[in-house]
Amino acid sequence: MKDNQSLYTAFQVTSTLLAQSKKYPFSDLIPNDTVSLASLYLSQTEEGQKHLSTFKSPFRRWCLNTITEWWLPGFTSFLLMRKLYVEQKVEQFLTKYPDGQVVNIGAGLDTLLSRLARRGINNRLIEIDYPLVMDLKKTYSLHHNLIFSGADLKQTPIERVLENSGFNPDAPVLFILEGVLMYLPEALAFDLLQTLNHLSQSNSELLFSAIRDDESLFNPRVKRAMERNNSPFLWAKELTPLKTELIDLGFSVVEQETHEDFSSRFTDKLPKPKAFTLYEYYNYAVKA
Repeated sequence: MKDNQSLYTAFQVTSTLLAQSKKYPFSDLIPNDTVSLASLYLSQTEEGQKHLSTFKSPFRRWCLNTITEWWLPGFTSFLLMRKLYVEQKVEQFLTKYPDGQVVNIGAGLDTLLSRLARRGINNRLIEIDYPLVMDLKKTYSLHHNLIFSGADLKQTPIERVLENSGFNPDAPVLFILEGVLMYLPEALAFDLLQTLNHLSQSNSELLFSAIRDDESLFNPRVKRAMERNNSPFLWAKELTPLKTELIDLGFSVVEQETHEDFSSRFTDKLPKPKAFTLYEYYNYAVKA
């Protein structure tokens, strides 16, 4: 994925999330500081302002929600559930390791670490993405413990990026890769995971999304849309084989969560989706 494609994807995800913030019952689960920060990020570019204008117009929001649900059934529900899941895991990690650090690789315009820093969390928080994406966030998220590192990991080794970001290899760490690895060739994806294992000590955790290697689970519109935006999926793996390969890399899988699992987990907060996003799932692992 190129720098500008990464920004395009970040705009799409952010505007979809913002549109849900005005729609019950999703509105009760999207914090006000998420909306305010995401709006500030979008306001900095002409393209981002177009997405922001959609959020501010009730009619355009309705159109976006309707078209998204038709084009990608279940995606809006999955997007919110996965955000809840990631936030839950980060909070649990920081409770378990008060001296822990969080590294979000391919952070896009996600607001979680910025919101934690704003709320007074003093842990080291590191975000890594293309320079164009990171530059959009720096203006509104200046905190001593929040580091934005702009880099193309296909050209710059993750070790160097982390070293330049003040990463402490001796402290517990949670690595987050949300919607990242499926855009990398398989060899590069596994090399990245193996490197993260080598860079960290025993109290290390990994949270990342993957897509399944089953063409029947994909809505054909998904792949066409990704290919049209020069962001094709390059790597896929079924749940059980991935669990085995992660063990070989030095990680023990604790959870593998599909959209259906998310729905069961958050059944008290959200209604059951009319359709599930079946091809993507999340993996939570600890260093073995």
